[in-house]
Amino acid sequence: MKSFFQSLKKQKNSYQDHYKIKNPLTQMADDICRQVKIIDPKKEKYIAWYGRSTYTGIVNLALTERGHPLHYVVDRRPKIWGYSVEAANNYTLVTLPVKQIIKPMHKEIIVILPSKSPRKLNYLIKLGVSEENILIVPDRAEYLEKIFNDCKQEVSHLQEMTHQEKQCNMFETLKVFRDFCDAHHLRYFLAGGTLLGAIRHKGFIPWDDDVDVYLPDKDYEKFLKKFNDESNRYSVLSHENSLFRVDGATLVDNDTVCLRCKANLVQQFSVGISILRLTGYPDNEEEITTKTRANKMLEKVAYSYRTRKTLLMEQPSIDMTKEIE
Repeated sequence: MKSFFQSLKKQKNSYQDHYKIKNPLTQMADDICRQVKIIDPKKEKYIAWYGRSTYTGIVNLALTERGHPLHYVVDRRPKIWGYSVEAANNYTLVTLPVKQIIKPMHKEIIVILPSKSPRKLNYLIKLGVSEENILIVPDRAEYLEKIFNDCKQEVSHLQEMTHQEKQCNMFETLKVFRDFCDAHHLRYFLAGGTLLGAIRHKGFIPWDDDVDVYLPDKDYEKFLKKFNDESNRYSVLSHENSLFRVDGATLVDNDTVCLRCKANLVQQFSVGISILRLTGYPDNEEEITTKTRANKMLEKVAYSYRTRKTLLMEQPSIDMTKEIE
């Protein structure tokens, strides 16, 4: 999908079983396995992926788990040759030239071609691969859009919230947050556009569609531990109980449903406000650089973790709290 967008639906009764994250790569892996079984029911052929991408390794792990691992990853771009692709059991595949692998094995290989490319298709046929052994699958963006539309259809019976209704809902959630923090003597601060709106507009910035609040480190931990024990309609989603937030927390209103596409995943949860941890930063310039790099690396690890967690049936063991050196 070219851009991320949200479809917000209002719900009458509280429930928490509508939280979902759907990974388009899951459907891609299932489609590939289904077609491979038809072409090669006895598993006598090799499987190659044509055109290394950022998600080839993750799809390969899913294919391996489903009994149809990749044997080769090939690419026509010389700059890609030699790049590794993740495989199971700490094994890696190396990206190789298309002609080197496909031409001598054209009768005994199935080639997966993500997204239909006449140029690539004609090249494979020229190398001797029959069209029946070429699996053309939609790319991730196409799967993402289809899954989003399917999820939207599932909640089409719910009343869609206007932008103003969403702001009012978040304001009510913010008041619940304020009352809880005041009752438990927790410090908190408005941040970003929320703070700017409160000062400049005496409310929301007219076009703003989120709320950001900070809690100092110790208060943040107390908030996560206590809030869900004392509330039914509202819930805190964090790395401890959900894949929706691995970099903070979200206080959601369970009487709402929210759909969005983010980080190449379709997410269905509830309308809420962002709760962020406020921590210190080093004074030394070198330590600041190190800390910044670690934070960026953590973002990448978090994305990889969430993508794998929603794709693989056997979940990988990854400690998200381990400090990155």
